[in-house]
Amino acid sequence: VRVGFVGVGMRGSSAVERYTYIPGVKINALCDVEADRVEAAQKTLEDRGLPRAAGYSGSTEAYKELCERDDIDLVYICTDWKHHVPISLYAMEHGKNVAVEVPAAASLEDIWALINMSEKTRKHCMMLENCCYDFYEMAVLTMAQKGLLGEILHGEGSYHHNLDPFWDSYWNNWRLDFNKEVKGDVYPTHGLGPVCQVMDIHRGDRFKTLVAMETKAVNGPKHVEARTGEKCEDFQNADLTITMITTEKGKTILVEHDVMTPRPYNRMYQIVGSEGYAGKYPIQQPRLPLTTRTLAARSPIRETGSRQFLRTTAIRFLLLSLRLLQSRSEATEGWISSWTTVWSTV
Repeated sequence: VRVGFVGVGMRGSSAVERYTYIPGVKINALCDVEADRVEAAQKTLEDRGLPRAAGYSGSTEAYKELCERDDIDLVYICTDWKHHVPISLYAMEHGKNVAVEVPAAASLEDIWALINMSEKTRKHCMMLENCCYDFYEMAVLTMAQKGLLGEILHGEGSYHHNLDPFWDSYWNNWRLDFNKEVKGDVYPTHGLGPVCQVMDIHRGDRFKTLVAMETKAVNGPKHVEARTGEKCEDFQNADLTITMITTEKGKTILVEHDVMTPRPYNRMYQIVGSEGYAGKYPIQQPRLPLTTRTLAARSPIRETGSRQFLRTTAIRFLLLSLRLLQSRSEATEGWISSWTTVWSTV
């Protein structure tokens, strides 16, 4: 697969490095507005013993040359959010598949533009919601699909991440500006994506109603004033946004967004079933029913204790899920093998 990267700064630089470990990938082009970021990505390739790629920089439209190349199969987009849609559309128009970081789009109009272009050109357009593929989330998905949690009733997800240390790292202050201009949960998919997987959203169920509420904006205006020296009286995004969703099949979902307060990082991942529960924060907490299905392979509770049994059972199912998830990549396979060896001794 021949790949071109657009945006190789904060997140894109690590994406380039990750792709150097995937067998069969050839990185043919790198693009960023800032030339030094392209050069840093070139050094990543060289350090991995790979040839330098074609480089494009100096303009917010430099990506067009990359998309027009005939030796690119996939365009990986890691730019600021406002450029996700135009770059994705241009890439698909020029016969390229697209992988775009979250959020892929921020309005219904832009979402439909991506869908329509993908269907028109018959090119893939995938939003890269990585949290759907975290080990714990995938393990819980496996448990739910095997019926260990019973009927799924409720899910929770969030993005609690104090961005105080990072605001100044975003190119041209784009992320703080986006929060200043846009109201609502502007970054929902880290929390919502894994819940949707478990609940089969658009695979048998769908959202029915949505209610959202928010606090007033306190810290956002402070950040703007600290950087501009001017008073900010029109900051749209709240310090905390809460969204409650119901589905057609009677399930409920709670989603939160908070990048302004000092709360610790938390994606608030929880799945509640009629017979079991799984939560990830602040610690991983699977709770499975004591049935013949879960008791079959254990030692008697009198010998081990119910708490030890639950922990052992949870680990066994995590290991089962990891085995299902093993990549064909030797590097990933080796890492998983080491991980499972450690936990098998617990």
